[in-house]
Amino acid sequence: MSGLTNGMQYNLQLVAVEDALGNKNAPASPIVTYNNLTLADATITLSGVSVSNTNPSAGNNFTVSATASGGVGSTTTRVALKLGTNLVDYGLVGSVKALAGAQYVVYAVDSAGNYAVKDLGVTVSQPASDKTAPSVTLNLPSTATPTGSITIAGSVSDDVTAAGSISVSGYWSQATVGGYTWFRYTVAVANSSGTLSGSATAPNYVGSHTILVTAQDGVSNLGFATGTVNVQ
Repeated sequence: MSGLTNGMQYNLQLVAVEDALGNKNAPASPIVTYNNLTLADATITLSGVSVSNTNPSAGNNFTVSATASGGVGSTTTRVALKLGTNLVDYGLVGSVKALAGAQYVVYAVDSAGNYAVKDLGVTVSQPASDKTAPSVTLNLPSTATPTGSITIAGSVSDDVTAAGSISVSGYWSQATVGGYTWFRYTVAVANSSGTLSGSATAPNYVGSHTILVTAQDGVSNLGFATGTVNVQ
């Protein structure tokens, strides 16, 4: 959809649906009508972005400062881990724990889904002799139904830290935009002597979705793994 003006109100009718192969369904009356929709595109600006230490040691904290302006409605500013092309929500702007193996960004997102991302340029050093991240494997079902339960299984291990002492966290992908897969929703994952267990509820729409699990050892080395579930 193009040619709309930001801030104007529109009445939208869905009159037909067509799949990728050109099969089309166009009933006599509109499928659904949306009244008084307002286009809410906006440019968010991140300013005052700074960090107290660009080369912190793993396990220590550093401070992130940033403010956001220009969004629609409420705008949230937070810190995320950048793990390859994955952005994993990590916490509020302020005091942040340094993890070896992670990079960091600050991001802002508003009520309409507009966003801004800025790399913080932080490189975490590991003074400990153990510089190896925990290993994570994930076992997920290949498919799930909308709103259905997804069983999370797998394992974690480390060359130094006892398997049962590895800290784990789980996340569910929200969207892939701007070259990143965003993980802003947590899922319940537990570690029992190196065996992972957990569950997640599939979203109420079809598509390919990703679960990411992080693992942190005793000296703040960070490992992670991802798995994909096709909701259909």
